[in-house]
Amino acid sequence: MDRRTVIGGGEHPFVVLSLCSYGDHGDYQVLPRGALSLDLVLIRDSLLGRGFRAAIDGDHLLADPDGCQAVLYECGRAVLESVRPDSSDAAWSIYSSMVAQESPPHRGAV
Repeated sequence: MDRRTVIGGGEHPFVVLSLCSYGDHGDYQVLPRGALSLDLVLIRDSLLGRGFRAAIDGDHLLADPDGCQAVLYECGRAVLESVRPDSSDAAWSIYSSMVAQESPPHRGAV
């Protein structure tokens, strides 16, 4: 099932995949269905402003939103580890709250 969120003024579809389940928590991957270019600096600053730890490490953003560990790439792909509760809805909620903070379109976005 596709999930949708507005980023940079446009609506984008995503898919949420379960990678591992540990009973009370799980690991998930979120993938955009089309070309996307996120502004990782803007997302990092938004997360920091909301009290989360976040840092850019090379080509990706590392963060700890809602008690999980997130790795977010400029292309929109993300890996979310230790999502609680273990559900794709919880993973999507975490992901969409991270990327929805990006309002202006990123230069070079397709």
